[in-house]
Amino acid sequence: MARFRLVVCLFPSASTRVSLVSNRFFGFLCFAIFAFLTLQTALAAKAPTRDPQALALLAQCGAAMGAASIQDTYAIGTLTTADPNAPTVPITTQTKGAAERYDMAFSDGNQTYALNAGSSWGVRQDKQVKMPYALTAYHRPEHVPALACVLDVPKSNMSFVYVAQEKFLNSAVHHIRIFVPAPDDDNTDSLVSELNVFLDTQTLLVLKTERVENYVDGHKVRDVVFTSVQVNVGVADAQFQNPNGSR
Repeated sequence: MARFRLVVCLFPSASTRVSLVSNRFFGFLCFAIFAFLTLQTALAAKAPTRDPQALALLAQCGAAMGAASIQDTYAIGTLTTADPNAPTVPITTQTKGAAERYDMAFSDGNQTYALNAGSSWGVRQDKQVKMPYALTAYHRPEHVPALACVLDVPKSNMSFVYVAQEKFLNSAVHHIRIFVPAPDDDNTDSLVSELNVFLDTQTLLVLKTERVENYVDGHKVRDVVFTSVQVNVGVADAQFQNPNGSR
């Protein structure tokens, strides 16, 4: 629930013989106080949470998984959708930092998508397609779990919250939630940015990650299985550049 501060300004009447200049100054002062309190409320609503425990665990995870040494990746696998009648689709993905390119060979034609925040683009059957904001704004490469521990940490607008120690399969895990805090009137960015990371309590390795883009109403809509992942193969920057320019 949003919190509001009520500022009441009582202006002196003419009978007090306060000059017009004093009245104007009092009005300006009242307005300044109101603006300051309003700004404080807005900033408080959007201020990210940087939980020291969550950040410390992510730093240990990054070190344990060698995240700092990962410059790029090249992976081959298959894509399966929620449609039981649809065939599996061969997929190749290349990453460099947070940027990721998908090349998929569908039966009706090839599709290529490069997810790189504001520089994202897509080509479907040789035609440029617009990329949805929900897919591009906070995308992270999913097949490189080590990056889940480090990519968001430098971003000052992200919140890091230690949720709890939980169970996953037969292991105890630290559950950490990463997200952009939502303002009072719109939680879109909070939803599409959310990443849940589950670290083994003994090894601090990533055992699972969860993102909203893979689910609709709680049901998984796609699944990607990689059969080969290579690290530091020298992926070129040109792989993420739009072949049709900026349009």
